[in-house]
Amino acid sequence: MRPLVHSVAFLSFIATVPVMPALAQTDMDRMSMGHGTHSKNTSETIYSAQGTIKALDKTTVAIAHAAIPALSWPPMTMSFKLADKKQASLLKIGQNVRFSFKQVAEGYQITSISPK
Repeated sequence: MRPLVHSVAFLSFIATVPVMPALAQTDMDRMSMGHGTHSKNTSETIYSAQGTIKALDKTTVAIAHAAIPALSWPPMTMSFKLADKKQASLLKIGQNVRFSFKQVAEGYQITSISPK
């Protein structure tokens, strides 16, 4: 009985090996990447959220934000570019904030941010 089980398992594995390269080359252009249903030209769309500052430097702020339904995003922590270096001097790690942002070529950029 044992040799039969091993043979069936081995044959099942061998049968899937030829399919693996085809799966690896699947075209991802048609896959949803969870960015909502907005158009590719989203630089003019402003999104709003709230969250907690987790990290900060002169040009970037990392925020653990609540879900953003407009983008179909779950709660997560992500980095945003600061539009103005002066914004960084007004922020503190651990601070709860409300913020607005837009998509830019390099990712997402804060358009406004204030304590909650």
